Amino acid sequence: MKAYLFNGPDEMIFKEVRDPRIISSTDAIIKVSHSAICGMDIKIRKGFLPEVCPGTILGHEFSGTVMETGSSVRKFKSGDAVAVSPITSCGYCENCRNGKNEKCINGGWLLGYSIDGCQAEYVRVPFADRSLTSIPSGVSLKDAVLAGDIGASGYQAALNAKIKEGDSVVVTGSGPAATMAMMCARTFRPSILIAVDSVPERLEKIHSYGIADAAVDMLNADPVNEVMRLLGGKKADSVIEATGLNSNFKKALELSKDDGSISVLSIYSDPLIFSATEIKNRWLTLNTRRIGANAVSKVLELMGDRTIDTAFLFSGTGTLDGLEEGYMMTARKDAGFFKWICDHEGR
Repeated sequence: MKAYLFNGPDEMIFKEVRDPRIISSTDAIIKVSHSAICGMDIKIRKGFLPEVCPGTILGHEFSGTVMETGSSVRKFKSGDAVAVSPITSCGYCENCRNGKNEKCINGGWLLGYSIDGCQAEYVRVPFADRSLTSIPSGVSLKDAVLAGDIGASGYQAALNAKIKEGDSVVVTGSGPAATMAMMCARTFRPSILIAVDSVPERLEKIHSYGIADAAVDMLNADPVNEVMRLLGGKKADSVIEATGLNSNFKKALELSKDDGSISVLSIYSDPLIFSATEIKNRWLTLNTRRIGANAVSKVLELMGDRTIDTAFLFSGTGTLDGLEEGYMMTARKDAGFFKWICDHEGR
C-alpha cells in the first residue's frame, strides 16, 4: 500500500509499504476513506516529539471502512463505516474499569505515535470494539473524519466547562478544535458565546457565521476589559482554553468569574505553570479531561442533526499523494485556514 512516513525531523517519505495485518484478536483493519492533519502531526514532523521513531506512518484523524476484524471483535464487521477515536482503550485495565478510558494503561494515543497511523491506504486499529464508532446514516465519511479527534475533544471540553442554560461562555482560541468546542457549547444553550484570539481572519469568520455571538481580537483590545464590557461588567461563567499557551491560560483565569469553570482543551508544549495566588479563595473548577468514552458517538449525532457543520472547517482538500501540500498549508496556518482534508480514494 501507499503510505506517508516520518523519517526524522523535517524528512517525510511517500512510498509503498506492506499492508497492515491483524496482530491481536481485538484488532481491526480499516480502509481509510478520509484523514486530516493534526497539529501534533506537525510537531512530530518537526522533531518536537523525539520518541516517535523514524519509519512511523503518521496520522490519527480519520474515517473509513472495516475490512477485517480479529476473532474477539464483536461490534463491527467487514463493510461497516466507522469513525475512529485517537485514544484507544482496552476496557479491562483499572483506569478503563473506572471510566477513565483516556488514561488506559494498555492504550492511549497510539496511532501515528507509537504505532503506524492513518496517512496510508489501510491502518490497523487496536481495541476495535472501543476505538471504533459506527457512522450513522446521514453522516458522510468525509464529515466523520472530524468526529474522532477535534470533534470529540471539542465536545468533551464543552462538557467539562459545566455550562448551564443561560450561562456566559468564553473560548480562548479560534482553531479547529476551539471552533468545534464552540459548536458543541451551543447545545448547552448559553446566553452568549464569545471567541477570544489573536487571529482576526478566523475570528471574523466564526463571528459572521454565527458560531460565536461576539469576537474579541487580543491584538487590538484588552480581552478582559472587552469581555466584561460585553457581559455588562461581569466575568464569564465558563471559559474553555483552546490555545495551549501559558499566557492564554492566565487570561482564562482572569476572564473567569469566581466560582466559575475553566475547561482546558489544549495540550501544552511547555509545562502549564500558574501561581496559587491566582486561584486562591476563588472556588474555581478546573477540568482537563481529554476524551470521554461516548464523546465520538455524541459528535456524530450532532453532525447528523447539523448542529455541527463540518463544511465550515474544510479549508482545503487533496489526495494521498498530495499530502505534502496539506502539511505545508497546515503548518503555514494562512489567514482563515482551519483544516485540510485528504480524500484517500481520490474523489
